[in-house]
Amino acid sequence: MKNTGLLVLSLFLSFGTYFQTKATSIKSITTPTVKAISANCQNPNSHIILYNLPAQGTWTIKQYPNDTTIQGTGSNFAFVNIPKGSYRFTVTDSSGVTSDTTQTAIIEPSTTPPATPTIGKVIQPTQQEPTATITVNGLPSAKEGPWTLYISPGNLNFSGNDTTATIYGLNYGDYSFVVENAAFCLSQPAKVTIKNPEIVSGLDTRSSNIEELHLFPNPATDQITIERNSNAGIKSQYKVIDQLGVVVSSGMVESQLTIGLSQVTNGVYFFQLDNGTTIKFVKK
Repeated sequence: MKNTGLLVLSLFLSFGTYFQTKATSIKSITTPTVKAISANCQNPNSHIILYNLPAQGTWTIKQYPNDTTIQGTGSNFAFVNIPKGSYRFTVTDSSGVTSDTTQTAIIEPSTTPPATPTIGKVIQPTQQEPTATITVNGLPSAKEGPWTLYISPGNLNFSGNDTTATIYGLNYGDYSFVVENAAFCLSQPAKVTIKNPEIVSGLDTRSSNIEELHLFPNPATDQITIERNSNAGIKSQYKVIDQLGVVVSSGMVESQLTIGLSQVTNGVYFFQLDNGTTIKFVKK
C-alpha cells in the first residue's frame, strides 16, 4: 500500500512537470497595431498601416471581414487604396503562431472638392464709390461644414457657413475666388473682372489732351461751354457720354460750343471729340 502511494505521487509529479513544460513552451507574438488614413484632397489614396509585425522570417497577414491573406517580411506593412469600411487583422509568424486580432481600423468615405463658386451680383466701382461689391454664390452649406474663401490677388480670405457671401471694398483688377471646404479640399477658381472706375465701356475718362480744350463750368447745372484752344475752326464730331457709355448728346463743334443739360440727369459725364480728346465733367 505504501508503494502504491509513492507510485501515485510520482505519476502526479511527472504529469505536473509535463504540463508545466508544455505551458512554458507555448509561444505568443505581439498583436500588430494599426493606423487608418482615409483619402482626402491632399492624399487621394486611403491606406492602413500595420506596425509591430514579426521582424524575423516570413509572416502572413489575414484581413477581415473578407479573409484575404498576404505574405511578406519586415516589421511594417501598408494596405493601399482600401475602400471605405471597417477592417481587422491577424498575423501568423513563420513558426505558425498567430496573434490576437487587431483593433478595428476604419476607412471613412473619400472626400471630394467643392463645386466651383459662382459670381452673382457685381456692383462695379464708380467715381463716387471707387471700390466694388461682389456676391459669391454656391458655397458649401452649413451641413457640409465651414468654408474658407480665398481671393487673389491680395491674399484675402473669408470664412463662413452660408451658401452666399458678399465681399466689399475690392479695387479694380482681375480676381479669382477659390473655396476650401471643411475637408480642406479646394474648388476650381471662379473669375471676375472689376473695372477701373476711370474706364467705362472702353472710354478712358481721364482727361486726354490730344488737343487743348477748355470746358466750363465744372461742375455744371444747366449747360456747359467748350472752347477749343487748338484746332479752332476745324469741324470735329463730339459726343457726351454717361458712365454707362450711353451717348446723351452728339453733334459738330468748331471753335466754341454750348450744350444744354436741362434734359440730363445729375451725374458724371464725358465730353469726347472724334480724335479721342476727352474731358470729364459733373452735372449737379
